[in-house]
Amino acid sequence: MAEVVEDQEQVTDAADNDATPETGNNEKTFTRSELSKMMAAEKAKWENEKQAEVENARNEAERLAKLSKDERSAEMAKKRESELAERERKVQRSELLIETRAQLTSSGLPSEFAEMVMSDDAEQIKNNIKATKTAFDEAVEREVNKRLLQKTPKNGGASGTAMTKADILAIKDTKKRQQAIAEHIDLFGRN
Repeated sequence: MAEVVEDQEQVTDAADNDATPETGNNEKTFTRSELSKMMAAEKAKWENEKQAEVENARNEAERLAKLSKDERSAEMAKKRESELAERERKVQRSELLIETRAQLTSSGLPSEFAEMVMSDDAEQIKNNIKATKTAFDEAVEREVNKRLLQKTPKNGGASGTAMTKADILAIKDTKKRQQAIAEHIDLFGRN
């Protein structure tokens, strides 16, 4: 028992050391008893779920046993039909998802948008892709235009006289000359 207490103290001390502000580690550490309690609770939950499943299966079997042979056959057929319909829905959704990704790629949109534009029919998906493409292109264009905006020229640019290499080299002030060279670097290309 003394070993368990020492182990818990060591775990607690380690938790205190790990959660120091220097490391920024905010993970919660658990003692052995806390872990045991959590594991026991999860195990009990799992056992209850499995017991409920077994009970439901048993009740269903008893119910089917009470039915006549024809009624039982009809029940089983209905069950198979519903399972088949569910599988068909899953396959159809999978096929629609594949087609949606292909349409997104051909439209120039990321395939990650597939879940956002998914619907139950192909026509609605097509409309969703069209609307998403329009909104996406507009957003990209706005961002590109925003980034391409140029700063207004400092000398006004409307003076009507473009500076030449000779004009720039004739500037006496070193800082102004260097600034003019930087603004008209194309005049000073390497030969």
